[in-house]
Parts: sequence; C-alpha cells; structure tokens
Amino acid sequence: MDLIVISKLAFPIFLLYFQLQHNHWLLALQIWLTAETLLHAPTLIFASDTLSKPKSYQRSMLLVFLNYLEILFAFAVIYGSGDYLNHPLVHWYDAIYFSFTTGSSMGLEILCQLHLLENYW
Repeated sequence: MDLIVISKLAFPIFLLYFQLQHNHWLLALQIWLTAETLLHAPTLIFASDTLSKPKSYQRSMLLVFLNYLEILFAFAVIYGSGDYLNHPLVHWYDAIYFSFTTGSSMGLEILCQLHLLENYW
C-alpha cells in the first residue's frame, strides 16, 4: 500500500521533469490514477465501519498528506499538458508552483465568495 502511494506521488513528478505530460497515454494514466485517489478517500470515510482499523494514526495521516500532494502534482501535470494559463510555462516546475498556489488558496476563494453572497442577501 505504501509503495503504491509513493509511486503514485513520483509518477507526476517524473512526467513533468522529463516533459512527458504531452503524451496522451501517460496523461490518461495520470488522470486514471488521480481519479482512483479521489475515489479512495471517500471510501475510507464512508465505509470506515466495514474496513479494518488502521495500524497507526500517524501512518494514516502521513498517507493522507501524501495523497494530497499526489493530487497537487497531478493537477500540475494537467496544467502543463496544455495551454491553459495566460502565458506558456517556461520551466517544468512552473506548473507545480501554479498547482500549489491554486490548491492552497482555494479555501480562501470560497470563503470570499460566501462573504460576498452574505452581503448580497
């Protein structure tokens, strides 16, 4: 299990570093792995009564953090695969920077929108 999480974390970094995000098969594989990760987290939450208890709380939290990083790197691959931003990406790590910035500020954006809606109503 841990080796799978580490390999799924390393795969998007590998794609970005070697500029392989434009390969359609590898991009499709990355999207498949990301969808599997996104579907695995709700399974842990909603099926927790049927699953066995985790071996360690710290290990579980570390794996959740690695899954979060995997999602951020996966979106960096998606950002790097096309011309989705205002200007082209110069370095392979520009997509990672944009993904981390977007991922870390998403909660603030939602709170600001809710605050605007409260003022509107």
